[in-house]
Amino acid sequence: LEKKVLIAKILTLIADKNIEKIFLVGKDWDAWPTHTHQAECFPNTQALLKILAKRSIQQVCLLIKGARVFHFEDVVQLLSEKTNDTTL
Repeated sequence: LEKKVLIAKILTLIADKNIEKIFLVGKDWDAWPTHTHQAECFPNTQALLKILAKRSIQQVCLLIKGARVFHFEDVVQLLSEKTNDTTL
């Protein structure tokens, strides 16, 4: 599938499945012109970390999934340090 078509399908699935919030990381997501109340796009993990460091994230269940190249273990570390109530 063409990249734009694939991204559009993924964003439609996100909207249809009642996902409360999703953070998308990677240059393909950042280039997408749509930021919704559900989806926030970041060019890289460092940009996501800057936002997460400022936010209060409490009483939520998180799924952190992605290729090793994105170093999402840094996200897990940050969230673990912020609160003991975060379930990863």
